[in-house]
Amino acid sequence: MAQHLPTWAATSLANAAAAGSFVHGLAVIKTVAAVVGGAAAGFVGGAILSGNLKGAVKGAFYGGVTAGFSAGLMQTGLSDAVSRGLSGGINGALETGDSEGFMRGYFAAQLTADMGIERLTGKRLYYTNKYANFVTNRIREYTRGFIIDGKEGARKNLKYGAGLEAFGHAFGVVGSSIANKRFVSPSFREGVYYYPANYFTAASSVAAVTFGNVVIGDDDLFKGNIGTNDLDMLDRHERAHFFNQSNLGPYYLPAHIASQWGSMIFGYPAFLEYGPFQMPGYECFGGSSRSGGCQ
Repeated sequence: MAQHLPTWAATSLANAAAAGSFVHGLAVIKTVAAVVGGAAAGFVGGAILSGNLKGAVKGAFYGGVTAGFSAGLMQTGLSDAVSRGLSGGINGALETGDSEGFMRGYFAAQLTADMGIERLTGKRLYYTNKYANFVTNRIREYTRGFIIDGKEGARKNLKYGAGLEAFGHAFGVVGSSIANKRFVSPSFREGVYYYPANYFTAASSVAAVTFGNVVIGDDDLFKGNIGTNDLDMLDRHERAHFFNQSNLGPYYLPAHIASQWGSMIFGYPAFLEYGPFQMPGYECFGGSSRSGGCQ
């Protein structure tokens, strides 16, 4: 039955199997174990889903490389890099329909948010200047898309990123205006816009929602009052959503909907809200920690 699957579906599922091995590999904190686990998962997934030895070998190679790289990053405390890589890898696999796309996406996602501006100039322009922030976001989106799928991928990623950011601002203007009965200009902090709309916390269990680099929700986030551990975690959690959206590209919203609905219907945790996909994840709230990702 597997051999009748479309190529993109088979390879994407094979990549998902390889990605699943990350968690096991990282749990034992041994790069060798991660490489073996990733290669094994990639080989088995590739063999079953593609129906040929070539697909199995290709899955084993990419599964081993990316799992080993992830283990190394986690051991050095760079759990956010693993989170970015998983999202970017899924995006790449779905864009190109093959395992190489997964690997391209994984490494494209390692581009830093500010594209190295702070390292080169010593200035935090991306995080403090709205204009530098806007231009850098567009350059990063284009570059990531190009690495994954050339000019077509670059154009698609650029359109999605700019469109989602525009939607975030529109949603923020309407939401904060309703909540405050007047328009409230957003604050800009750490490269992200914040609109105050406390009705999210009053009407549901959702403290904030993020579209692009726009966060709408808790007034304390808008004001920058993040002195408590949970508020600090919430702030970092929402900003991490922006980077996951950027890395997953057009597939973020379907994946997020599946994550949330699956949680509501079947009762399992919403995977896009927890590590390793999201750093810090919900497991970090309340003062808990896991694998160093909550630091």
